[in-house]
Amino acid sequence: MYFEDFVVGFHFEAEPKQISKAQILAFAQDWDPQPFHLDDAQAEASPYGGIIASGWQTVLIGFEAVFRTRLFEKCSIGSPGVDEVRWFIPVYPNDILTCAITVEEARRSRSKPDRGFIKTRFVIRNQSQKIVSSFLATQMLLLAA
Repeated sequence: MYFEDFVVGFHFEAEPKQISKAQILAFAQDWDPQPFHLDDAQAEASPYGGIIASGWQTVLIGFEAVFRTRLFEKCSIGSPGVDEVRWFIPVYPNDILTCAITVEEARRSRSKPDRGFIKTRFVIRNQSQKIVSSFLATQMLLLAA
């Protein structure tokens, strides 16, 4: 797919991904070493009642799942940024996360005629269909040759 294929309203869902306690602990050890991500006793005593995933890990799971669809494989040339990152409810070990994206805006570049920009809303839900996280990403995409 190329820029022209990502019209406003285009929507798709990526394959669900289950997150394990081992994955939560490994990510937290490297990137977000807060006690409620790492330590069972402290997590039990926290408002969450147990180990939870880092919000950053949740966002990355959604991002990775979307890009594994390979829809952006031939056209993506990066992103100038992400806005409106939100975390609504915790993600626990063994939760199953599904990310859906919807194109909210699309415009051709004014200065570089080989590309365009799309704004996509990423919405990540758990197995109960509750929204756990969302964000708005701007992506640069090549036009079809």
